[in-house]
Amino acid sequence: MSLTRLKETFFGLPKQIKFIGIGSLILVISTLLPWYGDLDSYKIGDEFLGVTGPASFVGIVVLALAGLSMWLFSYRLLEKRMPRLPVREGIVHLFVAAESLFLLIVVNSIFFHPKFGVNITLKESRFGMTLAVLGSVLVFVGGYLLNKEETKKDSETGKLEPLIKLQSAPKYEVPAPQPQHSIIKPATQQSAYQRIQERMHHHSPLNPRESTGLPYKETVKGFQLGEKSSAPAATPANSGVQKDPKKDNFMLRMDL
Repeated sequence: MSLTRLKETFFGLPKQIKFIGIGSLILVISTLLPWYGDLDSYKIGDEFLGVTGPASFVGIVVLALAGLSMWLFSYRLLEKRMPRLPVREGIVHLFVAAESLFLLIVVNSIFFHPKFGVNITLKESRFGMTLAVLGSVLVFVGGYLLNKEETKKDSETGKLEPLIKLQSAPKYEVPAPQPQHSIIKPATQQSAYQRIQERMHHHSPLNPRESTGLPYKETVKGFQLGEKSSAPAATPANSGVQKDPKKDNFMLRMDL
């Protein structure tokens, strides 16, 4: 990313993010500058940086804390996706600033105590200590504003209601399968097909007794069953029906 792009991105950031970025940068630089100096009774003076001297451990811790704020600020500056944190970002910056201020107060209270350094006649705080306090205050202010904004956003997000309330669809219950009962016909009930077959059998011409419903050899309207008819059988000679040879030939061919 070009320097011009970085400048445009920085000036487009909210003021609380600017406070955090500037404050953390000042805090990092301050640990590499002189924090305090002294002068002993022999007119020999010493000067200690933030990461050197008797309180070098405090300077290293402050440098690490400032680096944490700078690391989070770099995501904003480079327009990258923020990493997932266990707490809100504003709380992280508040912790960095509060811990840095606490350590600086402890170092100054020890250094300027009269019992610290018997032969030291002059004790002075240097420019690096002033920058460290200023950077911690800026990070604290930026973290406080950022945490306030995040808290407000979370509360508003929790109260939002959907514009369209969707009613839950009714649950579709699958009907339970009904037990299939087999219909058992009684033994005396007969199907229609069986009844028709029995009627056809009773009225069959092969069984003249059952077809007429009368006893065998009974007379009905002058006709006696069982007796042969006295009328001669019909033959081609006495029937008066003339044969057509073409028709017979045609029927023969149809049979073939």
